[in-house]
Amino acid sequence: MGAWVRKASILCDTATGNIGWDMTKPENKDKTEAALRARDKGNYSAGRKPESTWGYFGVCYADRILG
Repeated sequence: MGAWVRKASILCDTATGNIGWDMTKPENKDKTEAALRARDKGNYSAGRKPESTWGYFGVCYADRILG
């Protein structure tokens, strides 16, 4: 049986349950979690929009649950 391999290009916001950033996108590249959170946290409550630079990722939820 194969093992699940975590996608390394997703950086999770450790202050949330399932929000993170695709670090292959130019607008996120080379930024820290703190910088990305500071930039985007005000938009989390409005929900994700097509132009959002962050996203909902199951891997972030799994990271949170599995610690």
